[in-house]
Amino acid sequence: MGVHASFETPSARAPQDDEEDGLQTPFVMVRSEAPAERLEPRTGGTLPCVAIRSRLPRMQRVLKSSLVHIAFGFLLMGGWALFANRAHGLGAAWLPALAQGTLSGVLTGGLKKTLEALDGRLGGALAYIIPPAVTAGSILVLLVLVHLLIGTPELLATIAFPWSVSTLYAIIYNAGLVRARRSAA
Repeated sequence: MGVHASFETPSARAPQDDEEDGLQTPFVMVRSEAPAERLEPRTGGTLPCVAIRSRLPRMQRVLKSSLVHIAFGFLLMGGWALFANRAHGLGAAWLPALAQGTLSGVLTGGLKKTLEALDGRLGGALAYIIPPAVTAGSILVLLVLVHLLIGTPELLATIAFPWSVSTLYAIIYNAGLVRARRSAA
């Protein structure tokens, strides 16, 4: 199934004066067979926003990538753990940072996959509540256990932000999955 669109070239007519302020309008509307309209400058080139819009599908694919989610989780939460334990020196802060970064990377990937696996198994309001609750509880237990085992000096400060963000992420991502599935049905 392909999409076919043919675009007309910009009009060769002279720029029109804007009726309200007397300024010349430098753009013309270009219609296509597709329902969307876009603006092109009279010089025939495309606007930067059109170029960006043409890259959106690729950007959306990248943003949905598990690898991107994992790398972002590693960097953000590992950095947070380093910050949370900074008062104890780098010697005491690097292990919690490495552990939290690794845990967050792995857990982000696992969280995303778990929510996708649970999608469609529950109906009604439970579809919005149970999957994030299951992942939030599991992640909290795992974070507490790992940081207790490695002796993280600032346990609560280290896990509060990553757990809160992962729980919020789970709620938002799960709601998006549920809405997408329901709108497709």
